[in-house]
Amino acid sequence: MTAKEWLGRAWEIDKEIRALKREALAAKDLALSITARLDGEKVQTSKENYAENAMVRYLDYSDRIARRTEELFAVKIEAYEMILQVDSRELRTLLSLRYLSYLTWEQIAEEMEVDVRHVYRLHKAALLEAELLIF
Repeated sequence: MTAKEWLGRAWEIDKEIRALKREALAAKDLALSITARLDGEKVQTSKENYAENAMVRYLDYSDRIARRTEELFAVKIEAYEMILQVDSRELRTLLSLRYLSYLTWEQIAEEMEVDVRHVYRLHKAALLEAELLIF
């Protein structure tokens, strides 16, 4: 695995975290939409409380999503901590903007107030330094 691939994990992980957040919200909406019958009429007697069961299943599912999100954040934190070890402030900034903020090369150039070609050169140097820190 190259430094670029290693750092790129944070980008992919962020996509998965966003998907998990959407799924957690959808599951909550579904769980809250299941309600007990309140009009007093009973069609049949049942000992099973569907609203309660749905909420228990939601809480279990929500807990699983939270655990997975924590695992993913741990990988992002690894990338962040490695970037902090880069000596050059300029290279740290570039790596952070690219792999933690997910900016395009053009956006990075604008943010750093340099030419895009210079960003490419800096990125190459940053990856060489990252290789030494990771492996």
